[in-house]
Amino acid sequence: RFHWIRKHYQVVDGIPLPEAFVTNEQDVEPIPMPGTNGAWVTTRFVDMSDMRHDMHVNIVTFEPGGVIPFAETHVMEHGLY
Repeated sequence: RFHWIRKHYQVVDGIPLPEAFVTNEQDVEPIPMPGTNGAWVTTRFVDMSDMRHDMHVNIVTFEPGGVIPFAETHVMEHGLY
């Protein structure tokens, strides 16, 4: 599958523009989420501490029986499947 994601960049004074990049999920190591014994992993393509990016795209993967062990609170949108 291929997802082309486009979004108008929102400039913030004092924060430089990020470099453009193309990547593949197979080139990024998924991160096991705390308290899930590896049943929930997240593939993150951008360092969460890099404030130059005004959006993130992550792949969330659950093994059978995997759950989120806490209430979710965030400002990210859900959408692609």
